Amino acid sequence: MTTPFTTAQHRCRACASPDGEVVLDLGEQPAADHFPPVADPGPDPVHPLQMWLCARCRLAQLLADPTTPEE
Repeated sequence: MTTPFTTAQHRCRACASPDGEVVLDLGEQPAADHFPPVADPGPDPVHPLQMWLCARCRLAQLLADPTTPEE
């Protein structure tokens, strides 16, 4: 089962199946690992936060993660 939110390019990270559905969509959210300097007054950058459930192996995963963690 798929929803309009799924993308043709997305595949499960565990079993590589393209079949699944978005089960939670929290819209645009700031990254949890983004800690701007105190002097930065601007709005935090936001990214889509969607949980996708694989129909084959049932692994719940982020649909996309456009952030890059600081090393």
